[in-house]
Amino acid sequence: MWGQLAFVSLGFALAAAGLVISTIGVNGVFVQTDIAYICMSPEQIASINERLIPVIAHDRAGLGSALISVGLLVLMLALWGFQEGQRWVWYTFLFGGLPAFGAAIIIHYVIGYTSFIHILPAYVALLLFASGLIMSRKFFFYRL
Repeated sequence: MWGQLAFVSLGFALAAAGLVISTIGVNGVFVQTDIAYICMSPEQIASINERLIPVIAHDRAGLGSALISVGLLVLMLALWGFQEGQRWVWYTFLFGGLPAFGAAIIIHYVIGYTSFIHILPAYVALLLFASGLIMSRKFFFYRL
């Protein structure tokens, strides 16, 4: 059941991260690594166009709420969907997680936003995801 624990932890972590990101999006919009990456203060950004910060806040709040939703879905599937021999559950985690983690991590390298501290939570989540898949595979693929 270590695989299940990994997915339960991942679900909680994604939902908590979403709550934090949404809160930041609604309140301060930027974290310190954002400011370091952009090389501009919020005041400088606002001086370019007064609508830039609100649209960034909108996107940040949207990302946060999406993470809350995904986190709750992962958590619920991990808590109530773990049934021996039910391969579809394992495939749901696999095919749901691959594009999400791929996009979330790769985009940071594509745009050059590679601060270790900023990307670390995504790597921890990826580790939980991969561990959950590896450790639960036998359980889900067991033939009754």
